[in-house]
Amino acid sequence: TLAAVVEGENLENFAYWLAGTPCEHVLTWGECVVHDHAAERLPEASREALGWVRGYAGRRLEDGDGEVIGLLGVMFAEPLEETALKRLLTTPNTWPSVLQAAS
Repeated sequence: TLAAVVEGENLENFAYWLAGTPCEHVLTWGECVVHDHAAERLPEASREALGWVRGYAGRRLEDGDGEVIGLLGVMFAEPLEETALKRLLTTPNTWPSVLQAAS
């Protein structure tokens, strides 16, 4: 990770196995939304630290040439419902505005 924040607290950067995770799906397909039970999709080694994750939304980040430069993933302690946030996270072309607002 380059940055991790949980409940407003900055965490130390950490590494994790990507294979089989929602993050791998993001890097392969561009985006991923898991409404509930996201922790069950994690490798066994990651479940201890991230077992609290219920919902997940992620989007691949690309540079101006379309090259993949990373991803932005948001984990939720509660299941994702049909909310404005979920619509924002999954609507094409809204992520640049979200990233600009967050910087």
